[in-house]
Amino acid sequence: MDKQLENYVDEAFRAYGDFPALRDVKQELLSNLQEKFHDLVAQGTDEQTAYQQTIDSVGDVSEIMNEIPHDVPAPAVVATPTEPGEPKPGRNLAGSDMRGADLAGAALVNSKLKGSALMESDFSGADLSGSDLRGSSLEGVNFDGANLSGARLSGSSLKGASFKGSDLTNATIGGSDLTGACFDDADLTGTKLTSAAFKGASFDSAVLTDTDFSRSDLTDLNFDNQTLTGVFFTSSSLKNTSFKGAKLIDVSFRRAAVKHAIFDGTTMDKVTFAELKGAKANVDGVTVS
Repeated sequence: MDKQLENYVDEAFRAYGDFPALRDVKQELLSNLQEKFHDLVAQGTDEQTAYQQTIDSVGDVSEIMNEIPHDVPAPAVVATPTEPGEPKPGRNLAGSDMRGADLAGAALVNSKLKGSALMESDFSGADLSGSDLRGSSLEGVNFDGANLSGARLSGSSLKGASFKGSDLTNATIGGSDLTGACFDDADLTGTKLTSAAFKGASFDSAVLTDTDFSRSDLTDLNFDNQTLTGVFFTSSSLKNTSFKGAKLIDVSFRRAAVKHAIFDGTTMDKVTFAELKGAKANVDGVTVS
C-alpha cells in the first residue's frame, strides 16, 4: 500500500506542477500518511479500510497549496512609499542563507523571508509579525518570546524549533514538520496548525483558543490540565493523545481518530461529549458541564 499512497499523493498534486517547496510538502505528507496507514493496520484494521481512512484524512489539497510559496525568490528591492493606513513593507530577505544568525530582538515586521535557510538561528524576542517565512528551513530555530502574530510559516521544516512564550495569534503553519517543537506558554489564539506532524511536540500552558489542528498527527501528545476553547481537531490522528484533567469548550473532533485518545477526568460541554461518545471515544470518568 505504500506505493499506492505515493501514487495518490502524486496524483493529488499533479495539477500544481513541480517546484522545491511542493516536493518537500509532498514528501512530508507521504511520510505522515504511510505512518498513519501502518498504525491503523497494527490496530487490526484491514488494509483496504486503513487505506481509505488514511486518504480521507488528507482533506482539501487546494487549502494546503494556498499555504505553499510558488514563486522563485525575487531579489531585494527598495520599498515604495505606502498610502496612509497601509502596513509598512518590511525587509525583502527571501531566499537568504542566514543559518545560525543572531537575530534576537530584531525588528522584521512584514518582512519576506520565504524560501530561506535559517537553521539554528536565534529570533528570540524578535518582531516578525506579518512576516512571510513559507517554505523555509527553520530546524532548531529559537523563536522564544517572539511576536509572530499573523506570520506565515507553512510548508516549512521546523523540527526542534522553540516557540516558548511567543505570540502566534492568527499565524499559519500548515503542512509543516513540527517534530519536537516547543509551544510551551505560547499564545496560539486563531493559529492554523493544519496538516502538520507534531511527534514529540509540547504545548504546556499554551493558550489554545480557536486553534486549528485539522488533519494533523497529534499522536502521543499531552494536553493535560489545559483549557481548550473552540479548538478544531477535524480529521486529526489522536492516538494516545492525552486530555487528562483538561477543560474542553466547544471543541470539534469531527472525523478525528479518537478511539484511543485519553479523556480521564476531562470536563467538557454537552455537544463535545456527545460527539466524542458517538465516535466511540472512551468517555468514562468525563464530567459534563
